[in-house]
Amino acid sequence: MTLHYNETAYTADFVCDENGCSAVFLSPEDIDGFKVSTDGNTCVYSLDGLEFESGGNPDLPLNIIYQALTSPFQTAQKTESGYTLFGNTDFGEFIMNINNNYIPQFIELNDEEITVKFDNIS
Repeated sequence: MTLHYNETAYTADFVCDENGCSAVFLSPEDIDGFKVSTDGNTCVYSLDGLEFESGGNPDLPLNIIYQALTSPFQTAQKTESGYTLFGNTDFGEFIMNINNNYIPQFIELNDEEITVKFDNIS
């Protein structure tokens, strides 16, 4: 995935399932290998064998993405390649594009100025 936050682009291997989400960052270079996991309530940070656990840290971009992925949407519009979903999280409105197989392709969280593009989804 590519995450744009605070005018910086981050790339990460991203996994999300019913238990939560995790991202292992690949770039920028200074955070290569940094892993963040969340179940929406607890965050675990790890790098080079060191691990730290904290409360949910609701402002963490990964928590915001997780909430968008798990929140009900309010409206949907059919597109050529799938659907555009519109909804709300605790952090504000989101727009999510999903393909015809219901796999997320892109999320934009307006109030937090976060955009996420999912690449090489399997």
